[in-house]
Amino acid sequence: MGHARLRESERRVSTLMSSLPGMAFRVKCAPGVFEYDFASEGAQFLTGYPADSFVRRGGIAFSDIVHEEDRKAFLDAHTVENPDDPIEHIFRIVRADGVVRWVWERSRIVGREKGGVVHYEGFYLDITARYQLKEAELASRAKREFLATMRHEIRTP
Repeated sequence: MGHARLRESERRVSTLMSSLPGMAFRVKCAPGVFEYDFASEGAQFLTGYPADSFVRRGGIAFSDIVHEEDRKAFLDAHTVENPDDPIEHIFRIVRADGVVRWVWERSRIVGREKGGVVHYEGFYLDITARYQLKEAELASRAKREFLATMRHEIRTP
């Protein structure tokens, strides 16, 4: 009976992980080290690379696909000291096809080892559409304000 429950639990977790609209992960961080122990199937959709590309030795380092301008902040974010404080930040990645995507991360410390090694578990979500909508709204607002100013200037000699 115990084996059946374990298999059912594993099936549930597997189904949940494969249904996520982003990438769940477990990563080991230490000075100069950022290695994934686990990356869900959502890695393919998010990054354009298969999940095992990030987990296997000699594979792709996720920090290498983080946009160059965001890389330092991305790595610095994983030096949090308080295990009760989740990491939440936004950064850009460059997908395998060269497309830049905005990503939101939420993770937290789940374990510590000697030598400053810290394990995090979390989730990356593609928020590019939100950013594009926000930029479009800002551009539309700027255009309305510009046109209102121009109408006022034209009417007022």
